[in-house]
Amino acid sequence: MVQKKSGSKYALRSVKKQPLVEFQQQESLLNERAILAGIDHPFIIRLVQSFKNEYFVYFLLELVSGGELLEALTRLGLLNQEQAVFYSASIVIAFEHLHERRIAYLDLKSENVLIDNQGYIKLVDFGLAIKISGGQCHVIKGTPHFMAPEMIMSRGYDTTADLWALGVCIYEFMLGTLPFGNDSVVKSEIFRAVLKAKVIFADTFKAKPWGKDSMSLIEGLLQRKPQERLGAGLEGYHELMDHAFFKDCDFDGLIGRKVKPPYIPTKEKYSATDEVKAVNRSVEGRSLKEVEEECIKEEKKNGWEDPDPDWDEDFQ
Repeated sequence: MVQKKSGSKYALRSVKKQPLVEFQQQESLLNERAILAGIDHPFIIRLVQSFKNEYFVYFLLELVSGGELLEALTRLGLLNQEQAVFYSASIVIAFEHLHERRIAYLDLKSENVLIDNQGYIKLVDFGLAIKISGGQCHVIKGTPHFMAPEMIMSRGYDTTADLWALGVCIYEFMLGTLPFGNDSVVKSEIFRAVLKAKVIFADTFKAKPWGKDSMSLIEGLLQRKPQERLGAGLEGYHELMDHAFFKDCDFDGLIGRKVKPPYIPTKEKYSATDEVKAVNRSVEGRSLKEVEEECIKEEKKNGWEDPDPDWDEDFQ
C-alpha cells in the first residue's frame, strides 16, 4: 500500500526484471499491462499508472480493502440463491465487459475476486488473461479445478472457457465443494474428473426452493461442448442473464451499487502473502523514493544487466 500526501491510497505492485527476463516472461507482463490499460469497469481492478526503472517495473493500482471473496464465503457459509445471485451476477457483468472486447480472463476463482469496502467485487490478477484475436488459443493455463475441458484437451478455446469456470464457482458458492476433483491434488486426476465425471447435487440441495433453478444454471454452464454453454450461443449474455436463476436480479441496480451486498467488510483487509506482509512492515512509514533507491542499490550489487533494455518501453 502506498499513500499520497493528500491521503489517497493505492496498491503498488513491484516486479523484478531479472527473473522475468531470465524466464522469458516479458511478453506476458506486457500483455497484462495492455489489457488492464484498456479496461474501465467498476467490477474490475483499475490500473492507475505504470512506470519503471533499471531493475523493476511497477503497476500502480486502485486499492481494494475488503479482502478476498474467499473470506466472505467463509463468513457467510453456503450461499442461498439471493447471495449467490449477487456475486455470480457481478462476475457475469464483469465478464460481459471483457468478452465484448474479446478478452478471456482464464483464472476465475474466489481468491482472484476481491471485495471493496462497500461489499462489491473487483476482479484482479490478469496475469493469465489474453486478447483473443484471429481464432482460438491453445496454451494450457489456469487452475486445474477451474479449467474448461477444451483447455485440458488442447483443442483451442476462447472466452467461453470463462463460462465453465463461472459454473464451477457457482457450484462452490452454493454447495461448498468443487464439482470435479474436489479431493484431488494430482493434476491428472483432476483433469480426468473434469473430462468425464458427472455433476452431482446433494438431495438436500435439490430440495431447496432454489434448487431446480440453481442446478439448471450450473449444468448449463458446465457443458463440455463450449458452444452449448449458457451465454455462448447467438443470444450471448442475454441468454445467461434471462435464466430463471437471475429472475429477481436487478443487473442495472447491481452495477449502480443500489443492491445491498450479502457481506460488507467492517475493517480494512489487504490480501497478501506472509512474504509481502513482511516487506510491507519493513518499509512502513518510509517514502517511496527512499525505498526504491534502496532496492536499486541492492540490485546493482548483483551486477545484472538487462540484455534487451527496451522491452519495457510501455511502462512509462
